[in-house]
Order: sequence, then C-alpha cells, then structure tokens
Amino acid sequence: MTAAAKVARVVSSRLRVIQRDYLTRRGGRTHHLRSSVAVDYTPAYFAAYKADPNLCPRLIDAEAIHGDEQAFWSARRDFYRGGASRSYYPTWDRQAQALVMLTREVARVPQEAAFRLFTLGLKMLLLPRLVTNAELMLPSWVLMNTEGPLGAALEGTPKTAAESGGDKSSAANKENAKSEGSGGAPVDGAGPDTAK
Repeated sequence: MTAAAKVARVVSSRLRVIQRDYLTRRGGRTHHLRSSVAVDYTPAYFAAYKADPNLCPRLIDAEAIHGDEQAFWSARRDFYRGGASRSYYPTWDRQAQALVMLTREVARVPQEAAFRLFTLGLKMLLLPRLVTNAELMLPSWVLMNTEGPLGAALEGTPKTAAESGGDKSSAANKENAKSEGSGGAPVDGAGPDTAK
C-alpha cells in the first residue's frame, strides 16, 4: 500500500493533505528546507458547494467561533511574538491579516477613506516640489510670453498675437512697395502737370 493510500484512508474521503516544501532564511545566509502541511477539502467534495459556499456544512465561520476575527488574530500574534521576536512579523501573520481584510463582509468605508487620505497626503507632500518647479520655470515662461509684445513695441506698431504670427514675407513686400512709391512722388505733394 502506498503512502498516499495510507493517508487517504486515515484522513477522510472528503479531505486531502497538502504538503509543500519551501526554503527559508532566518538570521543568517544559510537556507533551510521547511515543510508546510495543510488539510484541505478535495475538489470533488467542494465542487457541489462552489456556487454557494455558505451551504457547505463543514465550512467554519471563524467570526461565529472567535467573535471578532481581528481581535482573535491580534491575540494570536501577541502570543507568538513575545520577547525577542516582538519586532518580527511572520509571514503567516501578514497572510492572515490580508485574508481578514479581503474576506470580511463589511462596508469598506474606513479603508476607502484611509486610502483617499493617504493619496491626499502624498499630494500635499508633492506641493513644495511643484512650487519649486514653477519658480524655476517662471523666468523662461515670462521671457516666452513677453518676447512678442516687446518686439512689436520696439518696431513701433503694436501687434496682436495673431497678427505677429502672420506671413513675414507679405510684410516685407509691403515695405518695398512703400519705399518705391515714395521715391517717384514729388515732395510738395502735387500731382503730375496736366495743363500742358
């Protein structure tokens, strides 16, 4: 008889034993091989209750037994973390806390509010950096925005932004036409002599 058959006969037809090996490193550089053993329901047994797990008669409601599940895990953590290991949080504790937060059927308003306050705090922390960047960019912004009006004022003709961005070649052609017309005209402003 194989070892799997012995375990199946000892445990139950509804349950299975899951054994996983993993490496751990505690304190030093050497890795130690550890094993985690868990008892879980077989997929064939749990398939009938997959649609509604609450109908499964063998699933245990932890809050019905321990009262407040969060207080239960806190008490267990305090029990296992006494003395020198008080500053060390084992992996099972973090996983248990995550499972408690994910599986409790309660309104998540405090968690949402805490997350929004956290993001607001991050934005407030980034405000000084934003102000510093604005101060650094301010001279170049001022230079870019005043370049056009200053150039137009030096030329003597105030231009709007649309006019200053127009075709410069047409403006040069107009200047050439004005200079040619002023060279051929009489100084006193009289027209051509038509009396003769």
